[in-house]
Amino acid sequence: MVTFLQLMNNYKKEHEEENIFYAILFFLSNSVKTKEEFLLKRNNPIDFKVTKFNKLIDDYFKENKPLAYILGHTSFLGLDIQVKDKILYPRAETEIVVTKSIEYIRQNENIKSICDLCSGSGNIALAIKKEFPNISAYGIDINPKATKLAKLNAKNNNLDVTFLTGDFLKKVVKNNLKFDCIISNPPYVDKAELNEQMTKWENKISFSNSEDSLFFYKEIITNYKVYAKDENNFLMCFEIGYNQKQKLSDFLEEKKLLKYTTFYEDFSGLDRILIIGIKR
Repeated sequence: MVTFLQLMNNYKKEHEEENIFYAILFFLSNSVKTKEEFLLKRNNPIDFKVTKFNKLIDDYFKENKPLAYILGHTSFLGLDIQVKDKILYPRAETEIVVTKSIEYIRQNENIKSICDLCSGSGNIALAIKKEFPNISAYGIDINPKATKLAKLNAKNNNLDVTFLTGDFLKKVVKNNLKFDCIISNPPYVDKAELNEQMTKWENKISFSNSEDSLFFYKEIITNYKVYAKDENNFLMCFEIGYNQKQKLSDFLEEKKLLKYTTFYEDFSGLDRILIIGIKR
């Protein structure tokens, strides 16, 4: 019978990433859920099939399956977010976008409502609601399966967020919804940059859903007055592609909004965040 320690030693012969070993171990085991428990029970027989462990390890290293999909959930700013194949799972860079958005919302006491466009698993709207319990929060996604998953995440995290299925801004207009802030991590990858890793496990439209990679930004920014409660005091927060800053700057200059705009980098020094804080 294979012990927990033997399992680790066998794993280390081929791989060096200990965090992957522990993540999958904790997922499969009923008795070992922490590193402390592993140390205490390292000489005990494992309580799952070693073939199942090896299959998940191969999924990660050989099939490049994201760990979030293997485990069925991931952490996002302290929230436990369930994920499913073909629905974009939350990334670390999006945590940076939401953290910066929270800073801006905190500085503007007039923001009482937010909408997360292209909400996916619901992580952005849920993180905002967790930080600001009194804010009215919405999420809209074209994929009904994503809406269903977002509602489940809201329930599991005990957060009151309204998630709707609809085609982007059409749903906002149809329901005559008005907000103080829009937050969005829309499809922004140029179709020429799509690769097998992106489309193998996730829905292509999560990355690219238009011939123009700036389509969603342009639509939101051009039409913001339609869904802004107050067009003179309105906040827009976006995750952007690393190579889109100049084109977005040119577009915002054209719309006479560049003076309200700030770009921020992620921890790798890549342009990642666009904030448009309109105050007149």
